[in-house]
Amino acid sequence: MNYFPVCVGYTANDEKIILYQDDQKQNHIQLPNGELWALGPKYIIETIFDMVEAKFHVKVESPQWTGTFTGTAEDLFEAEPR
Repeated sequence: MNYFPVCVGYTANDEKIILYQDDQKQNHIQLPNGELWALGPKYIIETIFDMVEAKFHVKVESPQWTGTFTGTAEDLFEAEPR
């Protein structure tokens, strides 16, 4: 199965978080320790794009991970598919 990055950023503690989507359009999260988890069955992802700072602010609420992170388009371009 292929996983494609859809949002990448860093927490307030500078921990890297990557949201992926697989071939079947299911969302996954890569935690700072490198573990990849499927999100579900109940999760919320809220994304706000700040046009002034050109940054994405993302809030995730799930059993796998809950928190916020901020990223840029450059962060996303640097992320590799899995």
